[in-house]
Amino acid sequence: MQPPPRKVKESQQVKQVFSEQLGKLHTKQQLDTELLEEMRCFSKQRAAIEKDYGQTLQRLAAQYQKRDWQRGKTDAVTFGSVFGVWRSVLDASAKSAVARLAAAEEYRSLLGETSRNLRCAKEVRAKRGLELLQRVQVEVVEAIRELNRIKKRYHQLGHIADAAREKAAEAQARARKSDHRIFHFRTGLQKMSAKLSSRLKECDDRLHEVRNEYLLTLAAVNAHLHHYYTVQLPHIMERMDGDVYDQLRGHFNLLCNTEMRVCLATHTEYSRILDSAAKVTSGRSVQHILQEGLSSGAPPRLAFQPTVSDGVGIPKSLPATNTSQGDRQGGRKTP
Repeated sequence: MQPPPRKVKESQQVKQVFSEQLGKLHTKQQLDTELLEEMRCFSKQRAAIEKDYGQTLQRLAAQYQKRDWQRGKTDAVTFGSVFGVWRSVLDASAKSAVARLAAAEEYRSLLGETSRNLRCAKEVRAKRGLELLQRVQVEVVEAIRELNRIKKRYHQLGHIADAAREKAAEAQARARKSDHRIFHFRTGLQKMSAKLSSRLKECDDRLHEVRNEYLLTLAAVNAHLHHYYTVQLPHIMERMDGDVYDQLRGHFNLLCNTEMRVCLATHTEYSRILDSAAKVTSGRSVQHILQEGLSSGAPPRLAFQPTVSDGVGIPKSLPATNTSQGDRQGGRKTP
């Protein structure tokens, strides 16, 4: 057979639970501190990356913007001009570079919000909170120990009262059986029975008193435990955290809004360029070049120029102005 499990005192069980709570809160504090440090390092590196990327992209766009891509009208991009679309790509790249440089400054501000001051302040609050929690836990454990002492006295008095009850019952039984014995012997048994009955009443009174004390103390300790778990422990944990989660929420909002703003600006610019790029075709390119310089107005018409001796009449489809010119050159009218 397995030996019965060893009975552990309630105060020891509560101390073990409290010790686990302290360990978990200490681990939480370490994780929060590591998170703050990670966010600080991330913001620092991200700011450097965004700044380097923005500056490099800005130099690259400026290098190509210096070239003469301003061919034709300034609004040629709306007509599907490849040069206009290319100029739009360069302009969008320059705007994206400016947005990235602004994002780098935003990340630098995030770096300031997650500075070591915030981490140090949280460590100080956590240390004070753990010390306060330990004091509160000591009070609860002491209350449970006092309850155990009263409970132990209650059970001891219960055993004493049970023993006194058995002795009083035996004395009463012996007194009833001694009715036919001599007088002094019967009187002694009756006195012994009365003495034991008085002793039993005294034990019962003490047991009743200690039982009431035990019940009152038990109710008080249960109320103390309930107050600890519902009020004291959450309040101490909130004091340990302080406003760090409010600041972290603002950090996350700023981080997400910064990236969304940059991405939205880039998406808007390149969506417009994509629509313009869809208009780039060979036919549109030929039409644009013709409109820009190879053709202006109506296409030219060539006139018939007869010789002096040619008597052929001028076709009616030819312009009259050209006919007059031919007559002047020939020196005679055509029949």
